Amino acid sequence: MKQVLTSVIGNSVSATPAEQVSDTSTNETINATNVSKSYGDEQVLEDLSLSIASGEAVVLAGPNGAGKSTFLSCLVGNERPDSGEISVFGTQSPQRRSDSLAVLLQGAVLIDDLTGRENIEFYAALDTPFTLRWQTYVERFDLEESLDDPVRTYSGGMKRKLELAMTLSVDAAGYILDEPTAGIDLSMAGEMHRTILELLDEDRSVLLTSHNPIDIEIAGRVAFLSDGHITAFGTPSHLIDKLPPVVRFQNRRDAMAVSDLVSDVYYVGAESRGYLEDHSLSEIKATIKEETSTTTQIDTVSPGYSDAFSYYTGSRSADGN
Repeated sequence: MKQVLTSVIGNSVSATPAEQVSDTSTNETINATNVSKSYGDEQVLEDLSLSIASGEAVVLAGPNGAGKSTFLSCLVGNERPDSGEISVFGTQSPQRRSDSLAVLLQGAVLIDDLTGRENIEFYAALDTPFTLRWQTYVERFDLEESLDDPVRTYSGGMKRKLELAMTLSVDAAGYILDEPTAGIDLSMAGEMHRTILELLDEDRSVLLTSHNPIDIEIAGRVAFLSDGHITAFGTPSHLIDKLPPVVRFQNRRDAMAVSDLVSDVYYVGAESRGYLEDHSLSEIKATIKEETSTTTQIDTVSPGYSDAFSYYTGSRSADGN
């Protein structure tokens, strides 16, 4: 059991593909080039490339099923890519740098029959550079009163917060986090962001996956993933600046009335939005008036993370589902 658990948190990486090569950049902690992976006839990843620098947070954003978790599994050696090159901290054998990464995969850490405190003590006793930061994190994540309860009684969000507190308590140069805000409310997501930013200030690097656009706000760079392809990779501000004008509709009926004139109608909460690429706002308003015989309130808005997520991933819902 110790071997399995330390491969997930702390001494994270085990076997790696033979074709992985050394990264010559001294500033890059993780580098992946043209990574592809298939399961039978299903192509899950195709020519995926990205890099993470020391002191940088990179968010791999995409809807559920885009291939995010598969890429992380390839990165830490749990899966073997069909092709491509991966290097971690400049070595072709990441297991030689097992103290460099702390990895959090979904549902792979906690022991349900132990209490929260016992889980922490179990991992602290393993051969990992485990620190006392967990004391700060369990308070910050509102877990103190539940530490002596069995983990099987925890909600999904509570389990995720405990897993995150334990993973970030490992003294590592880099952190790989798979959907760390899944099941966590917005206020706790903010605390998680605060914690990651503190680690970045210490020149540590973070790669996290997410289907939640809110996580993009802590990214130095964001890679949008759709159907196994990275469709855009850059700073959030640069990618948002490249978006076409965004139009906001008062109701979905109006949006559907002009769906052939507006690119990719999608939803942000209760709002309907789309992109103005081939037609003007005045044309849209005239068409809605003609189709519905009513005057409606539509306008353009400044694009944000949700608009970028929808545009680059092709997701009709900006929450990634």
